Amino acid sequence: MTDIHESQPVPSGEESGNRTPKILLKLQNSDSGPQCTTLSDNRSNIFSTTCAKYASKMLNCIYSSLPALKWIPKYKWKINILSDIIAGITVALLHLPQGMAYAILGHVPPIHGIYMAFYPVIIYFIFSTSRHVSVGTFAIVCLMSGQIIDTHVKEVNATFGHGPIEIGTAVSFMVGIWHLVFYILHLGVICSILSGTLVTSFTTGAAVHVLTSQIKELLGLKFEVTGGTFSFYSNYKHIFLNIQHTNMYTLATASTTILILVVDSFLFAPWFRKRVKFEFPFKLIVILLGNCLSILLHFDQYGIRVIGHIPKGTPPFELPPFSLLTEVAEESFYVMFVSYSVSMSMAMLFAANSQYRIDTNQELLAFGLANIMGSFTQCLPVSTSLGRSAVQQLAGGRTQIASIVSCLLLLVVLLWVGPFFEPLPRCVLSSIIIIALRSTLFQVKIVSEIWKLSKTEAGVWTATFLSVIIIDLKYGLLVGIVLTLIHVFMQSMKPDIWLLGVVKFQNDKHNDNSTNYVFVNIEENKASEVVGTKIIRIVGNVTFVSVDHIRKEICRLSGVCPQEYLRIRKNLKRQNGTPEQIKEAEQLALTVKFKVQRTSLSNQEDYVDFIEEKLKYIVLDLKSVIHFDYTGVNTLKELIKSYEDIHVLVFVISSCKVLSSDADTMQDVLIMIESGFIY
Repeated sequence: MTDIHESQPVPSGEESGNRTPKILLKLQNSDSGPQCTTLSDNRSNIFSTTCAKYASKMLNCIYSSLPALKWIPKYKWKINILSDIIAGITVALLHLPQGMAYAILGHVPPIHGIYMAFYPVIIYFIFSTSRHVSVGTFAIVCLMSGQIIDTHVKEVNATFGHGPIEIGTAVSFMVGIWHLVFYILHLGVICSILSGTLVTSFTTGAAVHVLTSQIKELLGLKFEVTGGTFSFYSNYKHIFLNIQHTNMYTLATASTTILILVVDSFLFAPWFRKRVKFEFPFKLIVILLGNCLSILLHFDQYGIRVIGHIPKGTPPFELPPFSLLTEVAEESFYVMFVSYSVSMSMAMLFAANSQYRIDTNQELLAFGLANIMGSFTQCLPVSTSLGRSAVQQLAGGRTQIASIVSCLLLLVVLLWVGPFFEPLPRCVLSSIIIIALRSTLFQVKIVSEIWKLSKTEAGVWTATFLSVIIIDLKYGLLVGIVLTLIHVFMQSMKPDIWLLGVVKFQNDKHNDNSTNYVFVNIEENKASEVVGTKIIRIVGNVTFVSVDHIRKEICRLSGVCPQEYLRIRKNLKRQNGTPEQIKEAEQLALTVKFKVQRTSLSNQEDYVDFIEEKLKYIVLDLKSVIHFDYTGVNTLKELIKSYEDIHVLVFVISSCKVLSSDADTMQDVLIMIESGFIY
C-alpha cells in the first residue's frame, strides 16, 4: 500500500529528506506585515466566536432559570391582558376568605394567609413555567404546618422563646431549602412517585383531619387541638367531653353560614357560572355580611370568638430563627413532598389541557425561592390550590399576569382594608373551610371505580386513607408510598402475556394475491390459529422479577410444559413402559387444542371449531418488550432449549441484540411454517 505522503509533490528547491512545511514556506515567501495581520485576525475571530458561544450559553441559562424574561417580551397585551385582569380580580376575591380561613389551620393569625398570597406569589411569577396555577394557601399544607407548630410550640417557646409565627417561618424556610436541594439534584420527577390513587387517598384522609380541627370553632369549644400520632382519637375525645359547653350563638352563626354556602354551591353558583365566565365572590360576600353583623350586634359579647387585632401594612422583612431549622427539618420534608407533588399534578393537568409543557425541575426552583421569600415575610409554606387554579383558568386567565393583578389588589387590603376584618367571627372562616372541603371529601366515591379496574389498587387507596386518619399525616403518606411501590413492583412481576390468533386476507392491491396476516387476541371472533403453532406476545419487562411468571404463562398458553413432558417420560421408563407406551404418552403430552374458523356447508356461515393436534412450533413476539436483563434473557434461552429438547421449535421475534431474532416479522415466520421451509 502506498503511503499517502508519497503522492505529494516535493516543493521546488528542497530535498525530499529536508522538507519545509507549507505554512512556513508561505511565511518565508510573503511579506511578514500582512501575514501577521492575518494571524491576528484569525486569533481575534476565534476569541470572538468563543466569547459568543459562552455568552449564548449564559443567556440560555438565564432564560431557563428566569422564564419570565423569555415570555413577558412576547406577551400579547391586546389579546390577553383583559382576560388576565378579570381572572386576577376573581382570584384575589377568593384569596381573601381562603387565606384568612386556612391560616387558622396553621395556628397563626388570619392576616398571615393574606401575606402568603403576596410576596411568595411574586417570586413564583418570576421563576415558574406554569401559566395557570394559583399559589398561596392550601388547606392540607397549612394543616401539616399547623401540626408541626403545635408539636414544637411548647418546647421551643420554653427553650428558645419563639412563638407559632417564628416556628412557621422556620418551617417555610426549611421547605424552601428542601425544594432547592431537589432542584440541584434534578429530582423534579418525584411528582411521578405520587400516583393519582395515592394523591386522592392522602388528600381525602387529610381533609378528615381538617374537618376535625374545625369542629371546635364551629361549636365554640375551648380546648387545644392536638397533633401528632393517633391525635384523631384524642381530638374527638376532647370534643365529646366538652360538648356540653357548646356556645349556642357560635353554633347558630356557623350553621347559618354553612346553610348559605351550601345553597350557593348547589344552586346559585351553577346558575351564575352558566351566564358569566368569572366566579361570583359569594364567600367574600358572606365574610363581609358576617363582619358587619358582628359590628352591629357585638358578637364578642355573646362569647363568639373573633379574629382580633390585624396589623396594617405589609409584613416586615425578618430572618427566620435559624436555630430551629434542625428541629423542623424532618417534618418540613413531608410538607415539601406533599406540596410539590400536589402542585405538579395540578400544573401538569392544566398544561395538558392548554397544550404547553411544564419544567418540573424549574418548578422546584420556583417553589423553593417562593417559600424562602415567604419565610422572610412571616408566611407558612405555600402551595397550589386546585379550587383557585380552576377558577383562574375558568375566568379566562392565560398567564401568571393574573397572579400579579391579584397581588396588587391584596396589597390594597394589606395597606388599608385589613383592620376592617377584626370583628369577623372565626366560626365564619371555619364554615368556609368546611364547604371548601366538600369536593375533597367526596373523592371517597372514586374507590368504587378503582375497585372495578384493580382490587389491589383499591386496597392501596383504602389502606392509605385509613393510615392518614388513624395514625398521622406523615406516616400515612409513608404507608401510601410504600404500598404504591409494592403494587408497582408486583405489576412489574407480571407483564401482559397474550395468546395471539391470526386473521388472513388477500392483498388485491396491484393484482397481488399474496396473503396478509393481522395478529389479534385469540379471543376475538375472527381470530384463528395456525394448526401446530402457538403465537405468544409479551408486553412489558423481561427481568429477574418477571421471568418466572413469563415461563409459567408460556407453558400455560402453549399447552405444553417441557418439565411435565420429561416427568411423564421418566415415570414411564421407571415403570418399565414399552417404547410404544412412552411414544404414545409423549404424543399425548404434546397434543393441544387449536382454534380454527370453519364455514358451514349448509348455510355458508362461519363458526368456531377446536381441533387437537401436536404442537410443533411456538412463536414468541418480544417486539413490545421494553427492557431485558441478564437473568431474563438467560432464562428465556434455557426455556427455548428445553422446548427444542422435546422437538418443539421456538421462533423469536425480538429487537434485543443479545437474544437473536429468527425473523423480522411474525408474518415471515408463519409463511415459512406454512410453506414448510423449516430446517
